[in-house]
Amino acid sequence: MNLSGKASLEPAYFGNVKRAWPDKLELAPPPIDGEWLPKSAVYALVDLMVVVFSKPKGLFKECQKRIQSGLQTIQGLLTCFLFNDWMPEVELQHSAIWMAGVYLMLLMQFLENKVAIDLTRTEFIEAQEALVQMRNWFVRFPTILQACESTIEMLRGQYAHSVGCYSEAAFHFLEASKLTQSKSTQAMSQIYAAVSFICIGDAESSAKAVDLIGPVLGVIDSFVGVREKTCALYTYGFLLMRQQNLQEASMGLFIYETYDILTEKLLFALRSCVF
Repeated sequence: MNLSGKASLEPAYFGNVKRAWPDKLELAPPPIDGEWLPKSAVYALVDLMVVVFSKPKGLFKECQKRIQSGLQTIQGLLTCFLFNDWMPEVELQHSAIWMAGVYLMLLMQFLENKVAIDLTRTEFIEAQEALVQMRNWFVRFPTILQACESTIEMLRGQYAHSVGCYSEAAFHFLEASKLTQSKSTQAMSQIYAAVSFICIGDAESSAKAVDLIGPVLGVIDSFVGVREKTCALYTYGFLLMRQQNLQEASMGLFIYETYDILTEKLLFALRSCVF
């Protein structure tokens, strides 16, 4: 407390190392009552972070173990707020919506990573089951999980593409681009759709791919990260290669080969075809 009778905002470690930390940080209204996350949800969040950082390294066994642990934790906690397996969103109390939303978003993150890993491992049945779970949760809680709708469509597109249903994949990718305000996600959705159209292989589909990839290439310098740039260039090179324009594909990718190792791999493949 300061002289005016108000609590000081000065950090406990700043200027007085003996000052005790408060029991809770006032970061949210009830029912969280000052907690950033309930302790049980923090445990699940730790599992999720391990998955996020282990997946790019190919540590899929560790990811699967953590995903299973996180799903069990979250699903157990959800029963405390949803009371049963059929209660819809409209019947939840406001306090239950607040808390259930925290757990539902974590749940969807686990399922999203599970789908991605299962598709990478060509475990299509498991990926489909996880996708169905995501869709069912969204149908049940459309308001709480509104932000997940674009992600679900993106994953449906990736699943369809993985099993060779390219027309269906392109449809889902384009739907995903319509359901988000994120420029990055819109660009990636259009790039994925272009790849699916390229894989169809006919002239009409190739024209659609050009229509999709052209605008993305036009604003490529506006992207902050290299992921969108790399994927756009990769797709454009793939399109040129399918059109038998191997020399232009190789030269175009050479300019941007430092963006990502994926570009370098495609460049190597194109050079092998040209020379």
